[in-house]
Amino acid sequence: MASTEVELLCEFYDALARRDYEQLRAAVHPDFMMEISDELPWGGVRYGPDGFLAFVSDLFSSIDPVLEIGELFDAGDLIVQIGYLAGTVISDGTPFRARMIHIWQLRDELIFFHRGYVDMPLMLAALEGGHGANGTLVRIECANVPFAPEGSGGITSHACGADTMAS
Repeated sequence: MASTEVELLCEFYDALARRDYEQLRAAVHPDFMMEISDELPWGGVRYGPDGFLAFVSDLFSSIDPVLEIGELFDAGDLIVQIGYLAGTVISDGTPFRARMIHIWQLRDELIFFHRGYVDMPLMLAALEGGHGANGTLVRIECANVPFAPEGSGGITSHACGADTMAS
């Protein structure tokens, strides 16, 4: 994996934080495919730039996300990002912070493949108003780890060289 690919991915995360749909569309390969658990309102299998933008629309209509990019690393022909998905649920303001992993593959300097994983019990509990299936409150945020400023909707990216990129 070339450092250029990491730089392109950092630019992609930055465009996502700014909600720059034109730049996002331009960065996605025509044969793009992504997979995220269909248990999530923004999940499922998506294809091409239109599929990616539909995912983004579903994501932003469900949650006001803050992606905390912990680290990006070379995994051969893939780039792996480990961090947190934090923010609030749009419908009721429930805050959340859940571990996540993104797996990326680039082709021809474009985003070709993405698979995303999030701590499902925590994310589903947040989407249910902070309560688990048995109705008990689930503590979602981690102690001693601050959230991004309320309403920032940004990306905190240590690996990409920026502290906070608000949308």
